[in-house]
Amino acid sequence: MEKIFHFSTDGLQRININLAWPQVEVSFGEREDIHILIAGDDGSVAQMKVEQKDEGLLIEQPQYGLFKSYRAGTWMQVMVEIPATFSRLVDINTVTGSCLLRAYRGEDLRVNTVSGKIILSDILSKRLRVGSISGSMTARNVRCEELRSKSVSGSFVYENLEAAEMRASSVSARQSYDLRKAFHSLDITSVSGNIDIMQPYDKVDAQIRAVASSAFYDGVELAEGAPRIHINIVSGNVKIKKTI
Repeated sequence: MEKIFHFSTDGLQRININLAWPQVEVSFGEREDIHILIAGDDGSVAQMKVEQKDEGLLIEQPQYGLFKSYRAGTWMQVMVEIPATFSRLVDINTVTGSCLLRAYRGEDLRVNTVSGKIILSDILSKRLRVGSISGSMTARNVRCEELRSKSVSGSFVYENLEAAEMRASSVSARQSYDLRKAFHSLDITSVSGNIDIMQPYDKVDAQIRAVASSAFYDGVELAEGAPRIHINIVSGNVKIKKTI
């Protein structure tokens, strides 16, 4: 079964997507309106709630956050195409479903999952917030002024990242950051996950507070007043390397 919806972006200030187990794919491109395609078994598609109210557009499973179905024959996928000119808040939340998002250009992007995968690409956002419990996150070609990442055990991997200010925290997750352009400050907290940072400077003001961790520097000198990297970690290893 399929359902198709079209909405105008005139006066729209936010798009909220709340799903339990379906995969959601969100893309931005040369469209004049928002195009939503929901495909799946009859029962699952019929239960979906899609409505525009006040200044917001909502795409939601009624059982979001409370229900997961593994019944034979149950499946659903949600695809959302949005005009590239829409630059307001996009807020996506899943439980086990994966989220693929590309080509956002705007002010505020938020993506959270419990155990699903998050894949971001070609993002330009003033603020980016990503959260996970055990799901992994991969981001490529991300540029933002302010980045916030939180995870319990799901890994974070950023490739070709530009972030003026970044704060990240995890419990046992691996964190990897490939920073290709200038940044002002990085603040990272971890209990036992390893942290790898590739960055463009010869000198950094790295302050690492650790209990049973090792720090490795490759092509980098420590200097006060240089771009700041602050890390609090208990037992994971830290590596800071200068990009070539």
